[in-house]
Amino acid sequence: MITEDDLKHLEWLTENRSRNQRSALELYRILKLHPMMSHEHLAVAHLMVGISFSLWRAVFLGDFRGPEHRDGDKEISAGAEAFLEIIIRDNAIGFPQDKSTREWTFGYYVGNAQFRLRLIHEMDPSILSAFKITALPPVKSDLGAPKWLWEQCQSALDEAMQRLGVVLSEPTGQKIYP
Repeated sequence: MITEDDLKHLEWLTENRSRNQRSALELYRILKLHPMMSHEHLAVAHLMVGISFSLWRAVFLGDFRGPEHRDGDKEISAGAEAFLEIIIRDNAIGFPQDKSTREWTFGYYVGNAQFRLRLIHEMDPSILSAFKITALPPVKSDLGAPKWLWEQCQSALDEAMQRLGVVLSEPTGQKIYP
């Protein structure tokens, strides 16, 4: 039987999967409209592709309680061990394996997105002016830490893509923000 929490998760999943897909479409549009962008901007766009993919994968894995839960660290460790066992035993990972070890794989994909967002900030602060995420929400959130973290990364990607699009649309190619 489906619970109220299950319904809340499905609502969050549907809303944020769509959000990520719209973001991926905008990134695709940027790449198609600006095939001659500079090497630096192309590197940023490629990092964004990786962020988009990581968040697309992670959104489907966000239905767990996270490390703030009493047994969260044990669940994450169990997921990591199971993930390694699958790699060793089967030499393959697909979505069913990601889902069955989601307490670990969610963190992997969101961590990859965070890493790439930090690289974009370091490469060009005008594209992503600041990027700092704490491990847990600053206040008690109904979402829980995993979903809150996902949303923070998606918002940062959306901001960076919007700014990249503006920079690339300038006739001079000069940055227009502080």
